[in-house]
Amino acid sequence: MASESNESYSFKLKSRPDSQDDRIRLLVDHLRRVGQLSRETVTDKSLNIDDKGLLIDAAYLIGVTHDLGKATKFFQEYIIETDEKKKKSLKAKENTHHGLLSAFFTYAVIKEYLSQSGRKGELADFLPILSFLVVKRHHTNLMNAMDEISEVDVEREKILKVAKEQIESIDKTEINEILALLFKEGKINLKIDFDDIVNYILQNASKEISRKDERMIRYLRDKVDLYPYFITQFLYSALLDADKTDAGLGDKYLDSDRLDLSADLVDQYRDRKGFTSDRNNINSLRNQIYEDAMVGIRDWNLDNRIISLNVPTGTGKTLTSLSFALKLRDRLKNERNFTPRIIYALPFLSIIDQITMSLKMS
Repeated sequence: MASESNESYSFKLKSRPDSQDDRIRLLVDHLRRVGQLSRETVTDKSLNIDDKGLLIDAAYLIGVTHDLGKATKFFQEYIIETDEKKKKSLKAKENTHHGLLSAFFTYAVIKEYLSQSGRKGELADFLPILSFLVVKRHHTNLMNAMDEISEVDVEREKILKVAKEQIESIDKTEINEILALLFKEGKINLKIDFDDIVNYILQNASKEISRKDERMIRYLRDKVDLYPYFITQFLYSALLDADKTDAGLGDKYLDSDRLDLSADLVDQYRDRKGFTSDRNNINSLRNQIYEDAMVGIRDWNLDNRIISLNVPTGTGKTLTSLSFALKLRDRLKNERNFTPRIIYALPFLSIIDQITMSLKMS
């Protein structure tokens, strides 16, 4: 059983240099923030699933364990090294890598949480292995699950040798303090001792992943519904968004509230620019497309999740789409009590360059 966290404990383990002013960011602070942000992402979504509470807790636990592999002596030496040549050499060593060890930590914590909480059901059955895969690949891309499991099976001896070396270099007292503190802050009723975690990882985890969880993945692969797939993608997305947000903004994120943009913001812009009064041929066409789209949003069935705007190049798709999105979000806020983010994805720069070159040559 883990001891109650001492709030006066002096944490020393580091996560990375701060991206803004090169200050070192403590591991406990990074794990805390990623856990909080991951939980908020899942909590804020309207999900039609049987056990949203379990998914919320899982997102938090994934967030607060996803970088525990950084606690090794090898990673800590790497993070404070200032000589670029030495730093590059340290980064190339297997015992400096933290993704796989972190994934084992997450797997063990999720398994113990399910055991202590008594949570049952389909989501609980596949949550440990999906959490393992999400954390293992949180710095790259998700791969085929069967390939990942086969790698653990084939490379087990090598993996466990490196993991044992990494684990023996970790300050277990600080890890216990971090876990106890973050579980308490997150209102997660879970007691875990570091020694129990590492014993499970070194003795049982890899065998369970390559045997029991291989059967689980095969079962999920043969299912006709995509529920496990979307759960995996959702948890992966929540973790990546939280991790990159904290990496880019750190504690500054706490002061960066989302802007409350008016639903008629584009209408105001178009009026100021005189678009509505301009009657030349191209602007008349743009205005007609814009007005038709705005009428469409008022009657749109909110259960239809995919909307497309197919009009010729140069007829105002960007402003029309943005105005449509703002008005759609306003409807969702009023009718579904949900305020989603609006993400604008610019086409690849190569396409823009191609268009620019074509114009120059014409």
